[in-house]
Amino acid sequence: MIADDRWLSADEQAAWRGWLDTYRLLIPVLDRQLQASRVSFTEYEVLVCLSEAPGQRLRMSEVADRTLATRSAITRTVDRLVARGWVRRVRSTQDQRGAYANLTESGAQALAELAPGHVQAVRQNLIDLLTPAELEALRTIGQRVKRRLAGRDGWSPRTSPDETDGDDTAGATDPTDPVADTAGEDEPAIAGPDR
Repeated sequence: MIADDRWLSADEQAAWRGWLDTYRLLIPVLDRQLQASRVSFTEYEVLVCLSEAPGQRLRMSEVADRTLATRSAITRTVDRLVARGWVRRVRSTQDQRGAYANLTESGAQALAELAPGHVQAVRQNLIDLLTPAELEALRTIGQRVKRRLAGRDGWSPRTSPDETDGDDTAGATDPTDPVADTAGEDEPAIAGPDR
């Protein structure tokens, strides 16, 4: 049994349920908006992460950490984006075990087309409902919870020890590291239907 002082107060319970309701209502709305363009929320997140990265490329492990998704889920997501021609999978010439995802010109164009609708949905369903002080509080809360749950070094709680890519510097993208396209002579490019 939980000691009485550890139960949530009425105010704490209202805050907790308010956040939970917001999450449960908001994410499906944003996902449906993107699904209308045949893109999942995670696929969109990956495109955004890559567009913001130096050279528009990140290690696969870093994409997983930034999106707080498992590495296996990110591998499947990147596979779908590769099949659409929006992302290229590349590997380091210095570390053949380390794989990168690289945004293509076609992927950047797709993101440019998807972003206005997504931003409008985010504004309409969250941002425009809040005051500047509430937005600042939301940002601060998000950072604090992420530090607690994901750690300051970017490690994801969703990454199990058996999901490592064999790289002790997982998540550290070296912009000077030469990379080799994995769709070379020995390895065919990933192909398939859009989804």
